[in-house]
Amino acid sequence: MKNLLFFSISLLIFSYNLFSQKSNCDSICEDAIYVKTDNYEGVILGPKCFNFQVVDKFGNNMDFDIYDYMWKPTLEDVYIAEKLIKEYVIKKSKKTLVNQGNGCPIIYQNFNKYIRQYSGRFNKKGQKILEVNFIWKEYIPNYWKCGPVGIMDGCSYFWDISVNMKKRKCFNYCVNGIG
Repeated sequence: MKNLLFFSISLLIFSYNLFSQKSNCDSICEDAIYVKTDNYEGVILGPKCFNFQVVDKFGNNMDFDIYDYMWKPTLEDVYIAEKLIKEYVIKKSKKTLVNQGNGCPIIYQNFNKYIRQYSGRFNKKGQKILEVNFIWKEYIPNYWKCGPVGIMDGCSYFWDISVNMKKRKCFNYCVNGIG
């Protein structure tokens, strides 16, 4: 049952990314923290930035506490993740450049040209996973500080990665398709 609920929540977050984006948001989500350093800029999206409801198969609202499945990353979490991501992407790029080049940016050469969105979720083992969404600064939508941004295609102008904070390992490195 817990696995089914976990899968359902993941599907809901994905659906929210695609279909429920706020198209006119000039402020920051009440549960978000704006982050800017010399090396990166972004927003930490807390659980309240993910506005969705969980319903059963009959359309009834289910008793659901988002904090059972999501957590709010700290500035320290972001700092650690940024170092891990940079090392990981540079290492991966020595083997192959997926959806990069030929008019699309080479990611490891342009880290500072992306805006980040950070959010936290728990995996099935209860470990903290930091999800990071990278969006090329020139293509950032005005609602990026209000909730998650989901963009299909666009090659390496848009990509994301996950970091297991306990294991200090990156995974799910995904560069958008060229489409």
